[in-house]
Amino acid sequence: MLFFISDLHLMDGTAGRHRLEPETFREIFKELALQARQATEGLREEEKEIYLVLLGDIFELVRSEQWFVRRREGEIIESIDLDDRPWGCTSKKTEQIANKILGDIITENKEVLAILSGSEWEELGFPARPATLYIPGNHDRLCNIYPSLRKKVIKALELSEKDPTKEFPQVYDNASYGVLARHGHEWDSFNFEGDYKSVPIGDVIAAEIATKLPLEVEKNIQHLTISKKDKQQITDNFRHLFDVRPMSAIVPWLSHHVHQYDDEVQQVFNHSFQQSGKDFLEIPFVQEWIEKHSTFWNPFDDGHKIKWLGILLTSFNIAALRVPLNLYDKLKNLKGLWSFDQYLSGAQKDLEQSEKISHILYGHTHNPIQHTLDMNGKIPRLYLNTGTWRPKIYHALSKNCFSSHNSITFTILYKKGETRTGKVLTSPIFETWTGALTENE
Repeated sequence: MLFFISDLHLMDGTAGRHRLEPETFREIFKELALQARQATEGLREEEKEIYLVLLGDIFELVRSEQWFVRRREGEIIESIDLDDRPWGCTSKKTEQIANKILGDIITENKEVLAILSGSEWEELGFPARPATLYIPGNHDRLCNIYPSLRKKVIKALELSEKDPTKEFPQVYDNASYGVLARHGHEWDSFNFEGDYKSVPIGDVIAAEIATKLPLEVEKNIQHLTISKKDKQQITDNFRHLFDVRPMSAIVPWLSHHVHQYDDEVQQVFNHSFQQSGKDFLEIPFVQEWIEKHSTFWNPFDDGHKIKWLGILLTSFNIAALRVPLNLYDKLKNLKGLWSFDQYLSGAQKDLEQSEKISHILYGHTHNPIQHTLDMNGKIPRLYLNTGTWRPKIYHALSKNCFSSHNSITFTILYKKGETRTGKVLTSPIFETWTGALTENE
């Protein structure tokens, strides 16, 4: 049987934590172990196979403040040059920083990685040790760029048969289960440049805006006459800013957290956004990307979208932004009524590779959907998305408060001969489960 999970985004802790507790992972994997025992019941030992496929964005190498500053005991002791970031000139120091980030991710998440590696399989109750397979996504793309990072991943996930000099695969396929799986960012023009080595603009947005913005706020609030505790809370809140759903709720979420402060704090927020936008548009990589992806006759192409993102930030005003963000959400929902999902389109292309494929699996979108693409006789050919395990912050209907909960999705594929609900299967089938939970602070 095959288990698929994706988009854990395990972080180094500098830009927030954003993950479930290890004990929650254990409880979920005990449930997976129960499914594995039932599925392999009646099979000979040599017939029992259990794979855990990690379908990308397991390690969060982009959202780290270590691309911007180096700290000692919480204090900034060094600023990192743009040239040393992956979208700069990629100096030798780039690899060193990436190694430090990945090393810290592994240390910060060692209990979770022990579960993912399969080393706790007996305690969890699996009938045999699951074989862990790793497919990189766009946020852990650097693991396939540098052999030194691959070596760390191999050790952390106990992928003993992998050679660190050879790249991790980008696609997983298995005819016994009728499956082809990839991370799925290949169909996202902001996160894939046509090859797996080139830096996508999505990396720059996630780092230079989403990750750098809290640092800009941290710097700009130092002169304010508020407590050190409040300053830390404000900075930490900004590290969760892009987990807020829907996007139009970002402004009320900011207001919710700053209402106890005076107008001076609001001006600091405005200035921080504006400076982040200005810095973003001045990055040579961004300027070249915009020029490359812009056409004179189409003001809505990808290049213009990124340009307008920067301009929006440079003119940011928390008091005036609520209406355009609300309009953005409404237009985004309306667009879905007539536009064709690029991931469904990509899944159809993948489906054409073989008539034996009945399941196309992607991660990336964090949206755990299931969609029938075609029929092969009586057998449906499906697109399944593996969702995410990241938290999201939701705006309450009362409009004056927010709540956060963790998302959890896992997908299971069974092959012919395995058992499901007491019946021996005659063809591959799937099941997928999505849930949410809150945890004690």
